[in-house]
Amino acid sequence: MLAKIAGTPEADRVLAERIHAIVKNTYTSNGWRYDMKAHVSSILLGVRNMEAAKRFYTEGLGWKIQSDYGISVFFESDGASPVGFYGREGLADLVGTSADGSGFSGLVLTYVVRSETRVDEVMAEAEEAGATILKPAGALPWGGYGGTFADPDGYVWSLGYSDQGTDQPYAE
Repeated sequence: MLAKIAGTPEADRVLAERIHAIVKNTYTSNGWRYDMKAHVSSILLGVRNMEAAKRFYTEGLGWKIQSDYGISVFFESDGASPVGFYGREGLADLVGTSADGSGFSGLVLTYVVRSETRVDEVMAEAEEAGATILKPAGALPWGGYGGTFADPDGYVWSLGYSDQGTDQPYAE
């Protein structure tokens, strides 16, 4: 097809569409635009007390430390996006914002498990480790089962289970 229309605007359009299909990016009037993927490379949480945060997640929830740099720590991710901590003040400075803040940040970390029993177990582990239970485990409006807690720094974790569908983003 391109041979018949070579050198025409139509050929340029077809070629651009084919290249786009190959590289999954977008061609605009200003040139190539590389779209950001729906992917989180790592999750950094700013914590007020590094040692207390490490204790909560390692001793309380059983996380394993992969790397501890003193000012930051990363946990073994089991193939998922790694989770790390950084001092709250330092992280705020690093990204150019204030460390002050209160109330709901708009961020919820989700943890999907394979049974209601496991939701209950993780909720109990978190509470025993010092988490604040925000919503006790129970039936959810959409038909699943789950609960919500806040870690000692106020980060909200939503635990959930549903027997609907097989493509759940299971954490374990």
